[in-house]
Amino acid sequence: MTRNQRLLLISIGIFVLLSILAVVGYLLLPHQPTQEKKNDGDPHYITYTPLKIDFGSYPDLQDTDKTAITSGLQAYVDKTGSTSGITGSIRDGSYKKSAEGTVITIQFLIDIPSVKRTYKINIGRDSSTGENSLYILCPDTNELKYGTFDCVDDVTRKE
Repeated sequence: MTRNQRLLLISIGIFVLLSILAVVGYLLLPHQPTQEKKNDGDPHYITYTPLKIDFGSYPDLQDTDKTAITSGLQAYVDKTGSTSGITGSIRDGSYKKSAEGTVITIQFLIDIPSVKRTYKINIGRDSSTGENSLYILCPDTNELKYGTFDCVDDVTRKE
């Protein structure tokens, strides 16, 4: 191998090594908030505020239910672009619990006033199999508190 071939090989090796280090470094750096263009054409940075839900004192709601509901709703609320004070609560009088055989069903509405949305929560527990289900659903029209919105839920979501 000639001296020029060796230098070329070393140069290519150094280039590949630096490229790999640059990609790994980029992937490890924290990234800025998402940038979206609104109708005025200027970029706007969207930062998301964690959703806080007041679950009240319903003993049948487990901590795992509360966490799953909050994180599930967060995904839907993030799409609204709201950046401050996102809170929700269980609508008074909407909490219903029923049992049929070994299956317990809990249903209630969560109102999120800052983004003017309502979602229906449906939790199912089967004590004989230990299976649990939780669905975040669009409310029926008679359950809407803030008017209609482009509702996407666990049933209509396309991924």
